[in-house]
Amino acid sequence: MTQQPALNRLLRYCVHTDMDPIDPIHLSEPDLVVLDITGLDEETVQAAAAEVAAWWATSGAPKVRRVPGEPGVRARLYADLRRSGTS
Repeated sequence: MTQQPALNRLLRYCVHTDMDPIDPIHLSEPDLVVLDITGLDEETVQAAAAEVAAWWATSGAPKVRRVPGEPGVRARLYADLRRSGTS
Protein backbone atom coordinates (compact mmCIF):
# COMPACT_ATOMS: atom_id res chain seq x y z
CA MET A 1 0.00 0.00 0.00
CA THR A 2 1.51 3.31 -1.07
CA GLN A 3 0.59 6.37 0.96
CA GLN A 4 0.36 9.86 -0.46
CA PRO A 5 2.80 12.41 1.01
CA ALA A 6 1.31 14.45 3.84
CA LEU A 7 1.22 18.18 3.16
CA ASN A 8 2.95 20.44 5.65
CA ARG A 9 0.35 23.19 5.90
CA LEU A 10 2.73 25.90 7.08
CA LEU A 11 5.58 25.47 4.60
CA ARG A 12 3.72 23.78 1.74
CA TYR A 13 6.31 21.01 1.57
CA CYS A 14 5.57 17.30 1.36
CA VAL A 15 6.56 14.93 4.14
CA HIS A 16 7.37 11.64 2.46
CA THR A 17 5.80 8.63 4.11
CA ASP A 18 7.13 5.85 1.88
CA MET A 19 10.20 5.04 3.99
CA ASP A 20 10.18 1.76 5.88
CA PRO A 21 8.57 2.17 9.29
CA ILE A 22 10.95 2.57 12.21
CA ASP A 23 10.85 -0.59 14.27
CA PRO A 24 10.97 -0.21 18.08
CA ILE A 25 14.14 -2.35 18.15
CA HIS A 26 15.94 0.42 16.22
CA LEU A 27 15.39 2.71 19.22
CA SER A 28 15.56 0.15 22.01
CA GLU A 29 17.85 2.30 24.19
CA PRO A 30 18.14 6.01 25.00
CA ASP A 31 20.28 8.11 22.65
CA LEU A 32 19.75 5.92 19.57
CA VAL A 33 18.28 7.83 16.62
CA VAL A 34 17.10 7.07 13.10
CA LEU A 35 17.60 9.81 10.51
CA ASP A 36 15.82 9.89 7.15
CA ILE A 37 17.87 12.18 4.89
CA THR A 38 16.46 13.65 1.67
CA GLY A 39 18.63 15.61 -0.76
CA LEU A 40 18.80 16.81 -4.33
CA ASP A 41 21.54 14.36 -5.29
CA GLU A 42 23.54 11.44 -3.92
CA GLU A 43 26.59 13.60 -3.13
CA THR A 44 24.49 15.90 -0.92
CA VAL A 45 23.00 12.99 1.02
CA GLN A 46 26.42 11.35 1.48
CA ALA A 47 27.90 14.69 2.66
CA ALA A 48 25.10 15.07 5.23
CA ALA A 49 25.68 11.50 6.44
CA ALA A 50 29.42 12.15 6.71
CA GLU A 51 28.77 15.27 8.78
CA VAL A 52 26.60 13.28 11.22
CA ALA A 53 29.29 10.56 11.34
CA ALA A 54 31.86 13.17 12.34
CA TRP A 55 29.89 13.87 15.53
CA TRP A 56 28.37 10.49 16.46
CA ALA A 57 28.82 6.78 15.80
CA THR A 58 26.64 5.85 12.81
CA SER A 59 25.71 2.87 10.70
CA GLY A 60 28.10 4.09 8.00
CA ALA A 61 27.49 5.38 4.49
CA PRO A 62 23.79 4.88 3.82
CA LYS A 63 22.36 3.22 0.73
CA VAL A 64 20.76 5.96 -1.38
CA ARG A 65 17.34 5.32 -2.96
CA ARG A 66 15.53 7.09 -5.77
CA VAL A 67 11.76 7.14 -6.19
CA PRO A 68 10.78 7.07 -9.88
CA GLY A 69 9.02 10.25 -10.94
CA GLU A 70 10.14 12.24 -7.88
CA PRO A 71 13.13 14.56 -7.64
CA GLY A 72 15.94 13.90 -5.22
CA VAL A 73 17.24 10.88 -3.34
CA ARG A 74 16.67 9.46 0.14
CA ALA A 75 18.68 7.50 2.66
CA ARG A 76 18.28 6.20 6.21
CA LEU A 77 21.04 6.50 8.80
CA TYR A 78 21.23 5.11 12.33
CA ALA A 79 23.24 6.97 14.98
CA ASP A 80 24.27 6.38 18.58
CA LEU A 81 24.55 9.74 20.36
CA ARG A 82 26.41 8.17 23.31
CA ARG A 83 29.50 7.42 21.23
CA SER A 84 31.64 9.96 19.41
CA GLY A 85 32.21 9.85 15.68
CA THR A 86 35.23 10.11 13.43
CA SER A 87 36.32 13.68 14.25
